[in-house]
Amino acid sequence: MNFKNGLFCMVLVIGIGLAQPQASKSLRRVPANEPEILQEIQGLETSLRAAFEDGNTIWWEQHLDDHYSGLNAEGRIANKTDAIHLYQSPELKYEQMAVSDVAARIFNGDCVIATGKATIKASYGGKDVSGQYYFIHVWIKEGTDFKLASSQMTKLPS
Repeated sequence: MNFKNGLFCMVLVIGIGLAQPQASKSLRRVPANEPEILQEIQGLETSLRAAFEDGNTIWWEQHLDDHYSGLNAEGRIANKTDAIHLYQSPELKYEQMAVSDVAARIFNGDCVIATGKATIKASYGGKDVSGQYYFIHVWIKEGTDFKLASSQMTKLPS
């Protein structure tokens, strides 16, 4: 074997050796406490729905991450302060919210993405905003608690 072929073989073996660990890192690892995390997120999603219906503005202060970024069905972006002001507004009235098709995926044990569908009866500024919406919520672990870091809603066509 000449020098070029030997060098090529060595580079090939090293390359394969480096690629192998990276390929195994891409596999999703399920955290040992997955059932507890999913139960916690389910509880947070339930309390979120109740905060909408009951007008519980304290919920938003306690459960939104400081760097929260939300996108509503009209395409408006809101940070934590904007969201708290919106949900404190007497202009926003939720009468009913039914949630279905909820699914959640855990990433690295400290990030959960929850998706689902909500059927809402509500008004804002006297305008009916009722309908069916798809939503996505990104929950991140902050210390020992999960906080809502981002949310987005899309209104389904009537």
